[in-house]
Amino acid sequence: MVLYDYALGSNAVQNVMNGLYDFSSPTMAFEMSGSPMTVAWQEAGFKVQSCSSLTIAVWVDVQGGNSGMVVVPATNDVKFLRLIQQ
Repeated sequence: MVLYDYALGSNAVQNVMNGLYDFSSPTMAFEMSGSPMTVAWQEAGFKVQSCSSLTIAVWVDVQGGNSGMVVVPATNDVKFLRLIQQ
């Protein structure tokens, strides 16, 4: 999975469809083992934030989200995650 924090133009969409990804931004890895989800990244200087709606996006820092790995509890609530530079 590749997540972008910006809208892709038509050429970029075509590149993604052809398997050509732009990895200039940091990448997040997700793993589910049972109910919690582990989110990890290797790039220094980034932190994880979450919000419950992209319509009214109020992003909050995830506790411990600046350490390179964080465990997010699985709930029935919708959560969007992003990795931003500190």
